[in-house]
Amino acid sequence: MTSHSISSETAIWITINAILLTMLITLTIRLIRSRRRKRDEEYVVASYGWSDMLDRMLGNEGNSESIKRLFNIVVEDLAKTFGLNLKRSLTMREVVNKISLSLPPEQRKHLIQLYQIYEAARFGGMEPSVEQVNVFRRSLALLEDSIGFRVRRG
Repeated sequence: MTSHSISSETAIWITINAILLTMLITLTIRLIRSRRRKRDEEYVVASYGWSDMLDRMLGNEGNSESIKRLFNIVVEDLAKTFGLNLKRSLTMREVVNKISLSLPPEQRKHLIQLYQIYEAARFGGMEPSVEQVNVFRRSLALLEDSIGFRVRRG
């Protein structure tokens, strides 16, 4: 019977390799978890942050600029949420129509109301009234709540 023994140097190298492999696996798992967490945090911001963003923007900018900027953010977030790959050549109306196809009728109504106020601010050249800003805020909150509900339930 032959006995196979390994030298102490070989045993040390095997141990070092095992430790390095364990560290590599641990770091890979942490990286994957970190990326998932970051993606989930971005998704939550997109789903729940619009009302807060509007309030901050209104405090720093005029009604018109706040509505225009935030509506673009909402559209971008919704497109990302529904996995829509929208061409840059589309008009905002076409983008809203495509996103609307992914929404139930009640949410679609809120998005269209947001768009109507955005369109008046963007192309009408007039500063939205306090009443229009309040309608925008209510529609935004209702859309945000319904999307948030879908995210938590989905």
